[in-house]
Amino acid sequence: MPIRIIVRRHAERPSNSKVREVGDQGLTPVGIQQARKLGRGLRRRFKTTARQPIFSSTPRPRAVQTAENEIKGGKFNQRVHILKDFPGLTRASAKKDPVLREQLKELAKKSNFEIIPRWIRGEISAELLLTPNEITKSAVHYLKILRRKGALTRKKIYIEHINHDTTIAALLHTFLGITPSGVRRGTTNNPSSFAYLEGIEFSLGKRVFLKFRKKKYDITAKFEEWAEKDR
Repeated sequence: MPIRIIVRRHAERPSNSKVREVGDQGLTPVGIQQARKLGRGLRRRFKTTARQPIFSSTPRPRAVQTAENEIKGGKFNQRVHILKDFPGLTRASAKKDPVLREQLKELAKKSNFEIIPRWIRGEISAELLLTPNEITKSAVHYLKILRRKGALTRKKIYIEHINHDTTIAALLHTFLGITPSGVRRGTTNNPSSFAYLEGIEFSLGKRVFLKFRKKKYDITAKFEEWAEKDR
């Protein structure tokens, strides 16, 4: 049975400047309400306790809190599955090098609308950040595991996975060839960043489909190519 998984950006977090001052403290009060509202919407779709979504997230507080508040908003009897091995964007070795640490500080002053297009185009040093290909590789590894589990069950499985806009950008670039444009998100399919809680949907079966902004794409060949690399 195909598994459906939404890879969704977390809810609203404090500004980059605030995060630089105090670290990742999770969501703003607005973000908490956004996540709970989404959870209430999911509850209307999953009306019986026998059929509930599964919730997972990266280890970052803003992602974990988004999933937790979706669960609270929808009154689901679930816990968040935290993918501890899912990598952050910053390369760990860069945090230990004084010179690279300073470069990271300068990079953190810029908005994601500026950083993400440059990152996708390979204009930011791989000494500072993991590459889009490395992020895609980690995501495909996770998706492969889910597809294998889906092949062993006859139940419909729906997963809410809370991640970050960089992961969404990397996956869209890999599978659809969408390169962020460097402008704020509008009505085009060529964003540089994504609205809070915006996501892309994968349907994982013998064929693999990706749904983005109401359009559905068959990405089976490209997915299998990446899956072959993950051995």
